[in-house]
Amino acid sequence: MQGSDIQYQSWQRERSGENHLLGQDEVLGKARVSDTSYRSGSRCKKSRIRNAQDYVDAVTAHSRLTAVDSLCPGQHLTILASFLGKPFERRAPNVTLVQQEQQSKDNYEFVAIHNLDPASGKRVKHLDSITEFESEASILLANSGVGHLLFMKGYPSPNWLSSIGATYRIDPEFFQRHLDFRHMSQDHFLTPSLPSASSSMVKLRITTIGETRPGGSTSHSQEKLEYFRTRNERSLSAYIETLRSGSGPRLGDSIVRQCSLHDMQHFSIEQDISIYVVKKDASWVGFVWVDNGRDLSHNILPWLTSPFGTSQWKTRFLPVVQHWFNVSLKSPSSLKWPPRRDEMGNGKIPQSASLLHLDYGRFLDRGIAAIDPFYALQDLFNFAAASENQFLNMIGSKLQQELDLNVLIQPRSPTLSNLLCTQRNLDRRVQRIQENLDFIRAWSRREWFRGSLDSTQQSKADKSADKVARDFEYLLGRAKALHEQCTKGMQIVMNNANVKEAREAMSQAEVVAKLTRLAFIFVPMSFTSSFFGMNFVQFGTGRLGLWVWFVVTVPVLTLALVFMHYDIQVLARKRFSYPIKFIRRMYEKIEAGLHS
Repeated sequence: MQGSDIQYQSWQRERSGENHLLGQDEVLGKARVSDTSYRSGSRCKKSRIRNAQDYVDAVTAHSRLTAVDSLCPGQHLTILASFLGKPFERRAPNVTLVQQEQQSKDNYEFVAIHNLDPASGKRVKHLDSITEFESEASILLANSGVGHLLFMKGYPSPNWLSSIGATYRIDPEFFQRHLDFRHMSQDHFLTPSLPSASSSMVKLRITTIGETRPGGSTSHSQEKLEYFRTRNERSLSAYIETLRSGSGPRLGDSIVRQCSLHDMQHFSIEQDISIYVVKKDASWVGFVWVDNGRDLSHNILPWLTSPFGTSQWKTRFLPVVQHWFNVSLKSPSSLKWPPRRDEMGNGKIPQSASLLHLDYGRFLDRGIAAIDPFYALQDLFNFAAASENQFLNMIGSKLQQELDLNVLIQPRSPTLSNLLCTQRNLDRRVQRIQENLDFIRAWSRREWFRGSLDSTQQSKADKSADKVARDFEYLLGRAKALHEQCTKGMQIVMNNANVKEAREAMSQAEVVAKLTRLAFIFVPMSFTSSFFGMNFVQFGTGRLGLWVWFVVTVPVLTLALVFMHYDIQVLARKRFSYPIKFIRRMYEKIEAGLHS
């Protein structure tokens, strides 16, 4: 039976409401057991993935397993399976034609394959055709004993992911973790994952610092910053929702995970690099999925390139600077990356991370990189470390400004809001760096690739791994130190706020005290006036002379002023303490005599 006939029959069964897993058995060549065998506890046979549709069907079948069916439910893969199955939703006898039509629209070099074989002439191939990719991948897989890297750039298409997954039999969990923004509406709280579940997968966080030229008035800059932060959060939520729905982004559009505004001059965007290493017989394959694709100026939302509402020409991204030994003494032409068609577009705001896939590993020993996966991937870790160090240095500079004494003693200190935002950023950094460091330490204990290196190569690879580990240990310590500094700064700001409130309360108490003193003057006068009822001879309403009012008011006012000046309770305790004690003792003696 032809493959297209099998697919058509599977489509008919779904339309007629028959059991989907039984349809999958025929599509996969009877390799997957039925739903009944899952319930009975029999072990599932390893399915045979022959093409992209087989891969999608396998992921879909697993996503339909619930906790009732198996101890390995796949409901967390439901959204991924739906995304991968979009090209196959309208099933027809000629499914290949539908795929080819979709591929013709995806004219973007989504994949770059780096052949690490030292004997290979051309090291990197940039591919925009799925057919060409499958042909190139099959050739590299047949060349056992040599590893290679596969770069994926930006937002994916279902066709590319299903083809890559079927060609290399990739664990869908790799796609699931990188596309975590698509699963926010159905969160199973699986991240961060356990170290044992991340032994071959790791995510590196790349931070790009943006700078905008300050313009206009700088008054009320903190109020403006708070306004832009609020607008930025709303725009980011709308952008993530657009990514999740998949209605706006194109193939290869850059993905932004987070955008933070630090002050009116600097902001930062965060992007991920997902790495997955798979052992293939005597060789290995490293999958590197970077969020950087097309230039951000081509993205679907303009706030990514101008978060402060300024024009794009006022905004630029700072380059990620790495230290290479004696690199300044080399010829500039030898350091330039070979230009590519997709990178030579109308890019207005270039990023350093967008150049990673171009001629990757230029300064690596290809003999070691072809055998040792971590050595081959160390340029990615070094880039992530340099990016993180640059970000932490920027945060340290901002904290130094925020915690300056001249800022803290200002009547309206803006530091608390800024410190809260900084602390939230550092929390994410500490967690991610710790995960990366755990991966580095766990990878150094792997042995399956070590036997193929001689002592000199092994020593060089170990030194490179130790260097990467030391860098990430330093970054972890620096991030924790800045986090502690931020926490102490928040305590100082809160203490200053409490002192400020106490001073205001004291000033208010002084005002109340003045009013109380005035009351001691006017209340006695009001009392005597009310007491006599204004019945004086001079007013024609009584027989008393007006002099009587003065005779009575002056002593009463004098007595009131004395009471105001002295604490009567304290005076009473001092003056009458002995008589009171004497009376109390006499009372106790009389009471004791009565009882006796």
